[in-house]
Amino acid sequence: MNETDRELLKLAAKAAGLTGFIYEWIDGPIFIVPADPDDSTSDPIEYDWLKDDGDAFRLAVKLGIYVSNSVAEVWRDGKQFTYIFEDGDEPCADTRRAIVRAAAEIGKAMP
Repeated sequence: MNETDRELLKLAAKAAGLTGFIYEWIDGPIFIVPADPDDSTSDPIEYDWLKDDGDAFRLAVKLGIYVSNSVAEVWRDGKQFTYIFEDGDEPCADTRRAIVRAAAEIGKAMP
């Protein structure tokens, strides 16, 4: 099954233990964790894992996703999730997508 970007972000957020919502920008969806209602100085946090290298890298580190030459992989509960980069014209975009896809598989395997 080929998930939409919205589904990938929702599952990746679940894997990362984040609660929030998907916001649809003109150039694609992002995941937003709302500001803390008990803290008037807090701001919402935006995660743009599919477009921001830093956000994708932090997601990979948080979930223990191993990224090498052409593979993003992670082991969870005895299962290996492996994604090969698309090998398109944008290697950074392909790497980010592979990380999000691996994270989404972790989220999908969670109860």
